[in-house]
Amino acid sequence: MRISGVIFDMDGLMLDTERIAQLSIDYAQERLGLDLRSGLPDMMGMNAVQIRQVQMKRFGPDFDYEGVRAVRAAFRQRYIQEYGIPVKPGLQELIAQLRQRGLRWAMATSSAAQTAEDNLRRTGLLEDFPLRVCGDMVERSKPDPQIFYAAAELLHTRPQETLVLEDSYNGIRAAAAGGFLPCMVPDLREPDEEIRSLLLRRFDTLFDVIPFLEEMDRPAASAEGPRECQTGR
Repeated sequence: MRISGVIFDMDGLMLDTERIAQLSIDYAQERLGLDLRSGLPDMMGMNAVQIRQVQMKRFGPDFDYEGVRAVRAAFRQRYIQEYGIPVKPGLQELIAQLRQRGLRWAMATSSAAQTAEDNLRRTGLLEDFPLRVCGDMVERSKPDPQIFYAAAELLHTRPQETLVLEDSYNGIRAAAAGGFLPCMVPDLREPDEEIRSLLLRRFDTLFDVIPFLEEMDRPAASAEGPRECQTGR
């Protein structure tokens, strides 16, 4: 199997921001006296437009989406100013390995472009990810594969030779639907039966992607094709 490029998700995959998002929901619930979790589908990986549509459908036309969003954003800003944004283990080492191998990589995140740029600058990763596709740059959100197609265009790679690294169910669904090579590094949720059936590999951390790339370099790997081996579990 030939791998020509890698597409990284951001939230929960590169950066430990999904936990901050969950804390912001808890804060908004307590502050506003709302139940912001019950009856909602999995929205991880969706962009702001789709999240708004889902929430307005769930809570009705009188739901103050922008007000809730502002409360959450204020909490997030205060939290990050105090505690920072943790970078996921193995990210820097994996980037160094991709450079060494001459592979190209890009980021495809459902977060807005300004949020993504701020996060990358704050964590010292901005120069490492000049190729970025963000949620406000595409019409259709994950689980639609549009954002990955756009990233592959930046990389000049075909889906079948492009590794997608994701932590969310919707990200894996999007990668599989687009014919990419879906690999999961779980964050808040382990893959269920549906997601496991879509995966090329599951990794404990981004460190574990490095030996996988080495494995794919071996001639026997291309002859064998994809395997269902999982790392660490």
